[in-house]
Amino acid sequence: GWVAQDGRYTQFLKATDYILSHLSSPISLEEIAHQAGMSIPTLLRTFKHYTAESPMQYVKKLRLSYAYVELNQTTCSVQEAAHAVGYESVSQFSREYKRYFGHSPRQRQ
Repeated sequence: GWVAQDGRYTQFLKATDYILSHLSSPISLEEIAHQAGMSIPTLLRTFKHYTAESPMQYVKKLRLSYAYVELNQTTCSVQEAAHAVGYESVSQFSREYKRYFGHSPRQRQ
């Protein structure tokens, strides 16, 4: 029923809130599940259901999207943007950014 679905959505929102408020720190699957009050398998199913992605894909997409906004609306450096969204390695950040947006983070849009 509705109640079960509703409860699951509330847990999903708890998970996404946790992710959003921790983008600049390391985020683990275990911690997201714990914060949302779900087991890891339930968390994975819930994310697939609501986002068609895994929680970690969702985290990566949010991080890169936030960095994109930072880079294109502020004067921060690529390194600052990478660190602000939780990347320790600027080269890894640059690779993933380029894969995601089709251009390097140095090429501002």
